[in-house]
Amino acid sequence: MKYNLNIIFWFVIASCFCVPTLRAQEDGDFRDKEFIIHGGFGLSALSYSPTIGKLENGFGGQFGVSYRLGLSMYSSTWSLLMGTEVAFYKASFSLDNLETFSDVRYIDAGIPNVTGSFQFQNTITTYKETQSTMLLQIPLMLQFQTENHNSLDFYFAFGGKFGLPLSGKSKSSATSVKNVGDMKYYNATPDEQRFMGFDTFGDVERENKLDFNMAVLASVETGLKLTFDAMSLYLGIYLDYGLTNIQPKDQKSFIQYNPDNPRDFFVNSVTESTFMQNNTSSPITEKIIPMTIGFKVKLGF
Repeated sequence: MKYNLNIIFWFVIASCFCVPTLRAQEDGDFRDKEFIIHGGFGLSALSYSPTIGKLENGFGGQFGVSYRLGLSMYSSTWSLLMGTEVAFYKASFSLDNLETFSDVRYIDAGIPNVTGSFQFQNTITTYKETQSTMLLQIPLMLQFQTENHNSLDFYFAFGGKFGLPLSGKSKSSATSVKNVGDMKYYNATPDEQRFMGFDTFGDVERENKLDFNMAVLASVETGLKLTFDAMSLYLGIYLDYGLTNIQPKDQKSFIQYNPDNPRDFFVNSVTESTFMQNNTSSPITEKIIPMTIGFKVKLGF
């Protein structure tokens, strides 16, 4: 899913100006109000269960602004939280060895006047990949806090967030990729025609743009609130857990023939790839959700 980044940018700018403006417009409304700046850090992962290979979760963080509005004029126990934040998610994937293949039309390989296709067979050795994405998250939460009327209170917040992908990318490397063409039409299996993409390629590195989908997350947060004369300090822990699959919809062959430059074949991200074994196509990943757990610091004014 693609978004207009200009619209998102101006939405964030408008939020930064509107939130403090809301605080200034009390007009006799004595409900508890607070403008909050926050930042968090911890385990911040693109979580998925790969059908092959091994996943390692990454670390990231988030920062943003929010506005807390009391739901009662007589008590600050319950409040509504709303705002915007930017969150960063990462993951790493590794694979020792894999043999796979895909079908390529002869005409796409520069072989005219031949109908049908051949098998583009691949052997990948020591493959590693990192994925990362940045989401613009829009939280809407309810907060409960104690009213001890002193400098230390307990708070607990829960609710949901919408996450709009701002960017997504992957970086991969393989010790070697061996490509062979199984051309039954010619009864041949070329494996040294580098100009056609058939050879053993060492130290293969690639970068790809990832088009993740919008996320919906459940969110909880709890901790302590320290109140001073002109500000409040929140120290807490938080958990965001994705409820929707953000995996790119378009699935491609893991190793993909490049008709324009066969020597520069495509190595697609495992988040959007399939592999072939025993004439059966299987996705490397089936569901991807963003999740994070970590520590959060907030300043309220």
